[in-house]
Amino acid sequence: MRAYLALGSNMGDREQYLRDAIRALHPLGIDASSVWETDPVGGPEGQGAFLNMVVALDTDKSPRELLNLAHSLEDAAGRVRTEHWGPRTLDVDVVMVGDLVVDEPDLVVPHPLWRERAFVVEPLREVADLALLPTLPDDLDTSGIRRVRGLWGEWDLSLRPADAVGWMDGWRGPWAVAGGWAIELFVGRPVREHHDMDVAVARADADRLHEQLAGWELYFPSPTAFVRWPGGSPLPDDEHQLWCKRDGVWTHEILFEDIRDGVLHYRRDPSITIPVDEAFLRTGDGIPYIAAHLQLLYKAKARTQRDQIDVAAAAPLMSPTQREFLAAYLRRRDPSHPWLALLD
Repeated sequence: MRAYLALGSNMGDREQYLRDAIRALHPLGIDASSVWETDPVGGPEGQGAFLNMVVALDTDKSPRELLNLAHSLEDAAGRVRTEHWGPRTLDVDVVMVGDLVVDEPDLVVPHPLWRERAFVVEPLREVADLALLPTLPDDLDTSGIRRVRGLWGEWDLSLRPADAVGWMDGWRGPWAVAGGWAIELFVGRPVREHHDMDVAVARADADRLHEQLAGWELYFPSPTAFVRWPGGSPLPDDEHQLWCKRDGVWTHEILFEDIRDGVLHYRRDPSITIPVDEAFLRTGDGIPYIAAHLQLLYKAKARTQRDQIDVAAAAPLMSPTQREFLAAYLRRRDPSHPWLALLD
């Protein structure tokens, strides 16, 4: 089931309380929205603005178990409940849990007020799956909310795939632009707004990254803390990505692909292999990018609005072989996957 939790804080180090909650939830596998600053709604006068966000998780936990999890996160943040809708270090609400309906004295699911709260609906819009998106209200007053900087610092949103070509100049080994930018390079036109830059390299080449990216700081986005990767140390087997920072700003993310003897092995399903010259393609002006059918394979799990935009733009341009590759995987894993209608 896809479940949604709303997080908020307006006391003390608001960002740190949200970071701590995200780290605690990370092992469950989450998709987190942007952070929004919100004028207080209800409660006593004079309290500070909230930072709000929504996380989505695919879980088999019951609504009651998620409520207990929410309370444990609040307790870890030292929340003291003295005033109704008063200031708090951390507030965690269970917004909805699949299609389940609960009406108990201390637990109502879906949350009875979620449709009235722009500070829930707008971040929810970023992580909602395709079934939920059409049900989100679009007539709420959003004047009291504003998207703010990320919990782990700012990304340079001015960067483009051509910048990645400069970073990787002289790289000995396969590499490609990944993520939403890869879809845009395939389609050949602007598709949607991008919030970061992803670059994929072979895991076997990772030890050369410090030399290639001299002047950058390289970090593992660990579930517990961002950990600097010092030069000269091996890449841990359980790390699959790096965040790269220069001059105090995040520039791009490095994704590690298992490439052996010219063949890419899909990490989430080792039975799937693709020759690297079919997995990493090039635009007419020479920018390498991950092929659309492979990139959409990575995106198929989340089913968010941005992923739907990507598949809708790419599917009509994919070859019959590429569409069948992706459709066969989806039929095997989830015969009801909504993308199948675009691929069959």
